[in-house]
Amino acid sequence: MSLVIYFITKLFSSLTIWMKLQLGKNIKGIKLKNYTLFNAKQEIFILLRFIQLIKWICIAFLLFLTLPLIFGVLPWTHNIAVTLLSFILNPAKQVVIGIWNYLPNLFTLIVLVIVNVYIRKGFRFLSIEIERGALKIDGFYKDWAKPTYQIISILLFAF
Repeated sequence: MSLVIYFITKLFSSLTIWMKLQLGKNIKGIKLKNYTLFNAKQEIFILLRFIQLIKWICIAFLLFLTLPLIFGVLPWTHNIAVTLLSFILNPAKQVVIGIWNYLPNLFTLIVLVIVNVYIRKGFRFLSIEIERGALKIDGFYKDWAKPTYQIISILLFAF
């Protein structure tokens, strides 16, 4: 057990060293157009904190998984082992079942979004054509094309 923790610590410390070496090479910060969200040092700091968090989560998960093994050896502590394993397996099972049950709804949402996007593109095309004067509808002025498109777009977003 301590050997595995030693190797996890060694792996994450070498990953930390590798990240520090990437400071000027591959990690140059996060920029959005002309705005610097994070400079390279801030990005390295965030990544190193994230790596430390992952390391401690791995160690805690490893310790928690070894407890049922230790308690499962003796017959009078077997119930404790089953209870500890159920703390991990029951929520994981519920998450997997929840994702599986949500898939039909997810596909419905994807289809609705795709249809919504293409309807908006169609109305945008009609709006541009009316605004240019290529498409004429009796009683509908060119100046109404853009505001009408925006109203329809808001209604589609609301849908």
